[in-house]
Amino acid sequence: MGLRYVCGTLRILLGLGLCFTGLETSFAADLNALKNAMDLAVAARANALAAYNAAVIAAENASKDSTALTAALAEAQRNSTSAITTYNSSNLSLATKKSDLTKATSIRSTATTAAAGAARSLSLAEANVTRTAQTLAIAEGDLSRAQTDLLARIAAQTSAKTAADLAKAALAKNPKDRSLISKNTAALSALSAADKALAASRSKLTSGTSKVNAATAATNAAVSQRNSAKSKSDAEAAKLEAASAAYNSSLSAFSSESVANKNALSDRNAALISVSQANYNLVKGKALATKAQMLVSSTLSAFGLADIAYLKAKYEYETAYDAQVATQLVFGTVPSTRVAGSSFTVSVTALNAKGKVATGYAETVSIMSSDENAELPAPITLTKGAGSFQVSLRTAGNANLTLESGDLSTTS
Repeated sequence: MGLRYVCGTLRILLGLGLCFTGLETSFAADLNALKNAMDLAVAARANALAAYNAAVIAAENASKDSTALTAALAEAQRNSTSAITTYNSSNLSLATKKSDLTKATSIRSTATTAAAGAARSLSLAEANVTRTAQTLAIAEGDLSRAQTDLLARIAAQTSAKTAADLAKAALAKNPKDRSLISKNTAALSALSAADKALAASRSKLTSGTSKVNAATAATNAAVSQRNSAKSKSDAEAAKLEAASAAYNSSLSAFSSESVANKNALSDRNAALISVSQANYNLVKGKALATKAQMLVSSTLSAFGLADIAYLKAKYEYETAYDAQVATQLVFGTVPSTRVAGSSFTVSVTALNAKGKVATGYAETVSIMSSDENAELPAPITLTKGAGSFQVSLRTAGNANLTLESGDLSTTS
């Protein structure tokens, strides 16, 4: 309900009859007091209207603020939904990267174990190569010594055979020479011993050669095993390096996603706080809008009361003014033909600016005549804006009559 409608309704009610004021307003009312009261009512009405207008503007602003806060809440909710979606997506990504890191850790651990086992096998193979090489060196030393001994035994056998041949030849010349027989026997014994020693040396050489061959085969086998272990160790080391690189990559990805997840969580929490704050602001804004609307209603009611008070004061003032302030005096009953020596009654009425009887006009009215000999009554005080004179003319012919009251005068 608008201000115009309320005020119109109040004015209609007032127009139907301000019974509370009474039509019989005291005509003796002090116009100045009524004027002051009306001026105060005008000021109060203006203040009430200003308060109402201010309340309307405040309500409109509060409504705009509420609309803006509603939009801000919707925006905060959209941001919150986006932040929650981002956070949930980050959680899934983090879980995936954590699983990848777990797998990479397991693979690296397996590769580390395998590389360590291959390294131990290589170390054992290296040690075996060293041992077989040492055994080969020993066998080769024994073989070299056996070869040297064989050469010495061959030389000794050759010398013993020569000595035996010489002793045999000498005995053949002197078969009965006992000394030659003894020498020949000794030479043959020495040759037999030299043959045995040579045979033993050759056997030892053969054994040494077999040992060298066996040690060489063992060394070659150890070297081959070492090379195989080295290849396996290198392969496992390469696998470990690849697994470590994959682990570091997974760890880096997991760390990055962890940071992103923390940021997403922070953003989500901030967005949720923003939603809560925006919701609180909206509730507060709606409360202020409701309060502002209530203030509009109360100021509208206050203006209605002020308008009634103004209309009442205006009515009382205008009624008193119309009743007490006359703008003209009019004759009532005056004989059109006035005969000298005759007496007649002259009535007078005070009218206000609206042409109505100023019922509150209680000033003194005097009557004068152009007949200097006329008998004129003393001035009278009007009652409810009216009065009458008893006039007697003494001079023949029509005479003028004049009424005067303050600044008012009229002639008939």
